[in-house]
Amino acid sequence: MNQGYIKLHRQLQDCWIWKKGPFSEGQAWVDLLLLANHKDVKMVIGGELTSVSRGSYHTSIVSLSERWKWSRPRVKRFLTLLERDNMLTQKCTPYGTTLTIVNYGVFQDVGTASVTTNVQPSFSERAPYVTQTINVKNDKNDNNINNNVKHERKKDISEVINYLNKTAEKNFKQGVDATVKMINARFEDGYSFDDFVKVIDCKVSDWKDNPDMNKYLRPSTLFRPGNFENYLNESKGNKYERIKREGRGLLIDSEYRAGLKEQTGRLDFQ
Repeated sequence: MNQGYIKLHRQLQDCWIWKKGPFSEGQAWVDLLLLANHKDVKMVIGGELTSVSRGSYHTSIVSLSERWKWSRPRVKRFLTLLERDNMLTQKCTPYGTTLTIVNYGVFQDVGTASVTTNVQPSFSERAPYVTQTINVKNDKNDNNINNNVKHERKKDISEVINYLNKTAEKNFKQGVDATVKMINARFEDGYSFDDFVKVIDCKVSDWKDNPDMNKYLRPSTLFRPGNFENYLNESKGNKYERIKREGRGLLIDSEYRAGLKEQTGRLDFQ
């Protein structure tokens, strides 16, 4: 596989050869990288001032269809394909779609240290088509995410992974930096262990017996920022949560809590 990286200037998008004819899928992907904001920006969306983060780009299916000279269904299929392969996330609203490049910094933040080490990442876990460059710093602990997580939080993270493994019948390893970072970020966003349980239960119920979707029962899909919030809202239709909302008695509620305790050893979900 090819090694290293090159830098592309956004003026490439103004070149005649870039605009000529329908885009290839590879060209469309590079186009999204070039369109993504290189810093946080504010813009008016739906009459409200909205912050669009670095690595994101607010657009629409119609706009991309015209830009790439594709049909709208093809644009939708392509974006869905990229999202399924953990290359970007989509946030659709009545006022357009915000696309966020996964691991945008891997594309842009390389070469900032005097010494770099090239590591060949897996396609789905790191930024696609790019060899990840990890900055080597004097402090040997700086590039170890686990060392930057609070001690008391590590136990919660471990329990989330254990619960996912048991419920989805997976075998994700403890202490993997990418997984720890993603779960810790959701805790930092204010979500609780109970929220992780709801998301896992919801998607296991939806995907476990589906051969095409079972592979997405993984931390990189379940715990991504946009996905996690969406899945948590979906969990309101979860069997146990529906029973609780309808108030069908303390016995059912007790069975619900007892079932979670048996799986996790915890009862502090409320």
